[in-house]
Amino acid sequence: MSQRKWGKQANGSSSVAATNSMEEFDEISIAKNDFLQNFALLVRNSTEIHRSASLLGTPSDNDRMRRDLEDSLESMEDNIDRTHQKLIAFKNMTGSDFEMKKVYNRLNTDFNKFCDAFRVLSKNARKDIISIRIPKKKAYSSGNHNDVYADPTDYDESESLIQKQKEHVRLENEKDFQDFLINERDKEMRNIRDQMLLTNETFTYLAQEIEAQGGIVDNIQTNIMKAGSQVSQGVQHVNKANEHDKSARNKLCFLAVFITIVVAVTTIIVVIEIGLKRKSN
Repeated sequence: MSQRKWGKQANGSSSVAATNSMEEFDEISIAKNDFLQNFALLVRNSTEIHRSASLLGTPSDNDRMRRDLEDSLESMEDNIDRTHQKLIAFKNMTGSDFEMKKVYNRLNTDFNKFCDAFRVLSKNARKDIISIRIPKKKAYSSGNHNDVYADPTDYDESESLIQKQKEHVRLENEKDFQDFLINERDKEMRNIRDQMLLTNETFTYLAQEIEAQGGIVDNIQTNIMKAGSQVSQGVQHVNKANEHDKSARNKLCFLAVFITIVVAVTTIIVVIEIGLKRKSN
């Protein structure tokens, strides 16, 4: 009976602890996924920036592309700051979880490497924007030597080429992003599986400990009952000893009175006999 009560209390506290642990794990996973999504977006945007920077000085180069490139560089710097804040938030939630600390250290290393690479990319892109001039379009003549202007088809072809390149980059980035998410989700699923195995081992260990401690509690209860019975017997023996002690005292008192009386009578008789002898003499 005591073993079942012990088991219920242990299972109740274990279920509460497991629930709290799962809630904390969900919050940490949400923070990690939030960072990973922002990080993947940074990787995607940096790839597009690299492609745009590589077009500087080519026939596809134009003022609008350069303005878009500069805007993308400034936007990336803001996004890097926000992503860094999300990484710090994930770090603060890891607490004393050793496995999550390992995940944080790996993500922090990857993020720092990316930031270093992007600094170089940004520096070179800004330098190229200043140093590399936009190539001149070839002239198109309508037949009049005084009427020379840029061939409008060149601009259309450049725009079409830029759009195709952007679409190609977008598709590649989408594929890379999906592969990145799949790999991260696979790592997360393996981590969850390891956590579940560890939880199962913990519950198995707790069940064994509960069973062993239940037997110990039963032995303690049996010993307590035996000790109580022995204490009751000891009280009975003490009471009997007290009764015997009282009886022995009564007997000793009676014997002392009897001896005192006998001594007194004997003394009186001896005194009388001595007195009679003296009178007779």
